[in-house]
Amino acid sequence: MHHMDQREQRDDSTSIILELSHLVCASLDRDEVFARMLDAVRRLSGAEIASLMLLDPQQQVLRMVAADGLAPELFDHCQLRLGEGIAGWVALYGQPVHVAQAGADPRFLPLVTPNDATLLCLPLRVRGQTLGVLSLVRQHSKGLFRAAVVQAVEIAANQVALALDSGTAASNNQRMYVDAQMRTSQFQLLHQFSARLNSFHEVGPLLDEAAYLLHHTFGYYQVLIGLVEGENLVAKTGYGVLTRADAWFFQQRFSLYVGLAGYVARTGETMLVNDVRTDTLYVALPELPATAAELLVAIKIEEQIFGIIIIESTQTDAFSRYDAQLVEALAGQTALRLAYLACQTELRRSTELLTQSERLRTLGELASGMAHDFNNLLTGILGHTQLLLNEELPNQLLTDLRVIERAAIDGAATVRRLQNFAQTSRALPSEEVDLNEVLSESLAITRPRWRDYPQSRGITITIRHEMANLPMIAGDGPALRDLATNLILNAIDALATGGELTLRTALIEPKRSPLSEISVLLEVRDNGIGMSSEVRSRIFTPFFTTKGLDGTGMGMTMVFGIVQSHRGQIDVISAPQQGTSVRIYLPVRSAQPREASRMSQPSQTVAHTILVVDDDDAVRQVLVRQLERLGHRIVGVQNGAEALHRLADQRFSILCTDLGMPGMSGWDLITHARILVEDLKVILVTGWGEQLSIEEARDRGADVVLAKPFEARRLQQVVAELVGEQ
Repeated sequence: MHHMDQREQRDDSTSIILELSHLVCASLDRDEVFARMLDAVRRLSGAEIASLMLLDPQQQVLRMVAADGLAPELFDHCQLRLGEGIAGWVALYGQPVHVAQAGADPRFLPLVTPNDATLLCLPLRVRGQTLGVLSLVRQHSKGLFRAAVVQAVEIAANQVALALDSGTAASNNQRMYVDAQMRTSQFQLLHQFSARLNSFHEVGPLLDEAAYLLHHTFGYYQVLIGLVEGENLVAKTGYGVLTRADAWFFQQRFSLYVGLAGYVARTGETMLVNDVRTDTLYVALPELPATAAELLVAIKIEEQIFGIIIIESTQTDAFSRYDAQLVEALAGQTALRLAYLACQTELRRSTELLTQSERLRTLGELASGMAHDFNNLLTGILGHTQLLLNEELPNQLLTDLRVIERAAIDGAATVRRLQNFAQTSRALPSEEVDLNEVLSESLAITRPRWRDYPQSRGITITIRHEMANLPMIAGDGPALRDLATNLILNAIDALATGGELTLRTALIEPKRSPLSEISVLLEVRDNGIGMSSEVRSRIFTPFFTTKGLDGTGMGMTMVFGIVQSHRGQIDVISAPQQGTSVRIYLPVRSAQPREASRMSQPSQTVAHTILVVDDDDAVRQVLVRQLERLGHRIVGVQNGAEALHRLADQRFSILCTDLGMPGMSGWDLITHARILVEDLKVILVTGWGEQLSIEEARDRGADVVLAKPFEARRLQQVVAELVGEQ
């Protein structure tokens, strides 16, 4: 009878193992195959619980995927590290474990197996590779499983391993097929993106489309795109946790010398970091605390880096080299379009500059003509006033004359500013200028506008300084102060309800400068109301203003002219409700050393015979009377022809002539006078002011230029300099 029972058990075992072998080739759902296998193994062994754990070779983790005799909630999320617990040890070493008291084994971890249970744990191996672990549990230990049962279960375990291997192969094939379909779909989308590139005429929509494609089509958790601006990376767009709606995040500036993003933006090297905890360069963003892996790709063409694409994942080991290649392909297409848009922008800017220069030239010619006439008028007023101040007059009258003198001098300064519109023929500014000091002085001048007046209305304007160490440059200090003051006042006007005004300077290397040479950057930036593209395109147009009666429309025109006179470039970046940034690039040139003044006031005035030529009676009378007061012998005539007759008949040591005269110009008179009198000293008196450089005047025969209107002491100084040269 006993032998008959054993034979029946063997027949049952054979039947169950045959059943398992059929499951190896069954085309059933994976979970159903697992369930049937565990049911068969439990019947074969007489165990109360049969469970299956599969090995994740990348994570080195065993995860329970099926159990017979346990409720699902008891084994869901049950996992062990390789080598952990009895099952982990079996998977690591590929050896079975059979114990009568599981809790007595030092490797035991109380997950789903009771302490007093019998445990048989078998590795599932195919071709020397461990796929998982099969565990059998018999509660309230009745001793070890019988040897025949163990042998039958080992055969069953081999069938389970074969089923797993077959399923893995089929799963791999299916996965490869799905991957191939997905990659084909992605390349088709890349092709469509490439075909659409020509439809993007602005940078913003182009970057939005690239970020949207990566996030929504390829399924990445967070996509960010930033562009390189100077020494910073500026976040421009994104999709995922952060979107364009998060305006507080975008337009933030990140240093190129901080973090993985800065490294990629500097070097152009792709960085694939599948566990950010292991990379010392990684800097976490508070807005993305769940980031576990990061892929960063430069948007570049050869050595030119426009920006970077950053892709974040909440899972480690999320990215493959294929992902990097895919993003690199999209980044390359984006870079090509950015380069094209940059060329188009530069072309438009050059065209606008030519148009603007022509407008300024025309306006400058008009301004210069007006300035010349005003200077002649002011010369008569200032000269006669200073002559009267030398007379014995009542104190009240002297006081009134000094008011007239001050007004005439201030008027002369106003005319000089008007003449700035005709700067095309002027030499490059050569004064030594500290740009940081210029900004600080302009900020001090405008303090009532950005501090006192807003505070009286309960408004706060915060000033931020981002000043770099800069070399001294050659420039026009007063003009640059006017420039900075205009920009600060415009920024204040854009902050009607308060905000932040940033003053920034930087030293820009040639490859990052639009001037293609080492340059200094002066930037005035606000977070105010901004401006539309239409307004931005007209801000340099003379008399264009958005301030109504409060504006003249000449501030930015003067700024433009000052930048041009320094051979610089001005860029304006703005959008409605996104603030405005005005960036001015100036070349770094060394200031020319100043010539030491040769003026020495003689202790006793030596009388000279001076010929004064000017067609304006008031100016001529002022020159004659002021020079006579200095003790010189003066002859005054009103045109060049009469002057040449005098020079032919009489000996003169100094010729003092106007430039613009009817009939014969001052230049022609000087040329003929040099022929008649070889050692004649020439003072060129002109209402064209500083537009005429001393170098040009000397090349054409004049020894010194005296700009109208002039003060009496300046005339005395000029004559003394010429006398000293003799």
